[in-house]
Amino acid sequence: MEMNKKIIIKIIVSARPAKEYIFNSYKIMPRAQNAHAYVNASFLIQMSGEIVQSAHASPEFRRTLACGLLYKFILGAAPEGSVKEEFKSGGDILRRPLSTGSQIFDTRKDMYPVTKPIPKVEALVQCSGEAFYMNDLAPIPGELWAAFVHATQVNSKIAKIDPADALKIPGVVAFYCAKDIPGEKHLRGKRLPLGVIIAESPELAKEASDAVKVIYEKMEGVVMPTMADVFENKAFHRIQESTKASKDNDEKIFAKQSKHIQGNFDIGGQYHYTMEPQTCVCIPTEDGMDVYSASQWMALTQCAISNALNMTSSKIFVQIRRLGGGYGFKISRSVQIACSCALACLLLNRPVRFVQSLESMMNSLGKRYACHSDYEVDVDEKGKIAKLGNIFYEDCGSALNDDPTNFLTKLTATNCYEVNAGWNIVGKTVKTDAPSHTWCRGPGPLEGIAMIENIMEHIAYETQQDPVDVRYKNLKPGIKMETLLPDFLKSTEYKARKKEIIDFNRKNRWRKRGLGLAVMQYPIHYFGIQPATVTIYQSDGSVSVSHGGIEMGQGINTKAAQVAAYTLGIPLEQIRIHPSDSFNGANAIVTGGGVASESVCYAIKKACEELLERMRPFRDTLKTRRGWK
Repeated sequence: MEMNKKIIIKIIVSARPAKEYIFNSYKIMPRAQNAHAYVNASFLIQMSGEIVQSAHASPEFRRTLACGLLYKFILGAAPEGSVKEEFKSGGDILRRPLSTGSQIFDTRKDMYPVTKPIPKVEALVQCSGEAFYMNDLAPIPGELWAAFVHATQVNSKIAKIDPADALKIPGVVAFYCAKDIPGEKHLRGKRLPLGVIIAESPELAKEASDAVKVIYEKMEGVVMPTMADVFENKAFHRIQESTKASKDNDEKIFAKQSKHIQGNFDIGGQYHYTMEPQTCVCIPTEDGMDVYSASQWMALTQCAISNALNMTSSKIFVQIRRLGGGYGFKISRSVQIACSCALACLLLNRPVRFVQSLESMMNSLGKRYACHSDYEVDVDEKGKIAKLGNIFYEDCGSALNDDPTNFLTKLTATNCYEVNAGWNIVGKTVKTDAPSHTWCRGPGPLEGIAMIENIMEHIAYETQQDPVDVRYKNLKPGIKMETLLPDFLKSTEYKARKKEIIDFNRKNRWRKRGLGLAVMQYPIHYFGIQPATVTIYQSDGSVSVSHGGIEMGQGINTKAAQVAAYTLGIPLEQIRIHPSDSFNGANAIVTGGGVASESVCYAIKKACEELLERMRPFRDTLKTRRGWK
């Protein structure tokens, strides 16, 4: 139908007799929820005996997929007995059954409440929406809002920044850039914020940030936002060798291996998408500044603000109740927001709130490091590795400030497996024109373990061995995994389930099932300090605890309360965990690496034991009284 200069004003869908027509619709998406469809398709057929009389056409730009949906529809609508048994599963809609699960764990009642399974201490207030996050701080009289002004061109020099038009907007208060910072200024990388706009509302701040004019001078050179661009342009000056493992020194052990395997492996970058954005509220005080920052590292935030404002750290009081998600994104990146917010607070002597938008975070704060691996392996007929070479590259963006390659990825690139002289693992960092990338949920170990586990899967495929057997043959002798893996296979009925899957796949042409397994060894290294303060109130014996760790959903405060209650020998209900702050948690190291909860609990345990020892002489005189009070 010719639709030029025509508008559809009405669509009428007539009812059809259900006994004569069959209808179904499909939506194919990259994800199950919140995603635009690749294809929306619906089919209506009129049945006359066993003859199909009509079918709707598929969208032209998704021909292959739509034709597949048509085939799927015909399989599902075909009369019983007219389709081979192994083809029938192609006509079914994928439906996920109700998930079930169980958890079996050991416990010791003599150590309750430490080993007692309990809800998180914040669970009720979080579920009811009453939990306090940084942006829940009540509006403050005279409060202003901040927003970044971003660069819009890469591979360019900034010739001039002109905020005049932005400052003419009613309600816009100020614009600050590098020249306004009284202390240290370190500006590196692409797409970093050029400055910060201060206004009376977040909407005004956003509007004004778009009104700031920036004049650029274009530079020569090719823009390379990804590692693929660096490789394609042979820009080897951007690649730096970061770490190297031992090289082979005895070629005799590599002789007569049955198979040589080689391949490559890629992990893409990943945005963070924390439920709580980067947030900071700064309030001037009579002798300094109170800072409420959504940060995983109070001491870094305090130190950075101190350096930027040329103000002593003792005048900057940082307080954090909890984070709405962190997983590495709020270690170093929260500092940019906190310093910008604190700068405006200092120069204007007014409270300033900075809640960074999702678009601004994606534009300037980087993502997970993308990783590329080129590997080759020599194995025997059973999949035992004699020689392995793996050169991997990590995309650090425009700066190497959070590079995980040397001390994180290399620690896990061998996982649980036996390393001999034939293993040669080389890690390299790549500088691209993307914003500097940063930590994201298991940075380093995710890439390292994924690379070696992919190699194990490739070996299993080439040697036609069970992936579990290949892994077991290559385990490091004496490692705990030698007993854990067989126990796990037995408890999960791995062999029986695999047999069922093989039988199912043999009987079904279009629908397939699979069973995957990976092993993991995560190296725990305790680093830095985690202070804790424990206070007992003389009026009723109740206890308050504050520590340097950051609660971000992992339950650190629940563990802290359990350890304090157990060590003091009092009910859990008498313990209250206070927000973390830079006084009680002074100089605390970052909450990350899987060690913060244990470090905090150890500090609390030592503090409680010291208090008990101080009270012991007095408590010994009260032999007629029992209990804590």
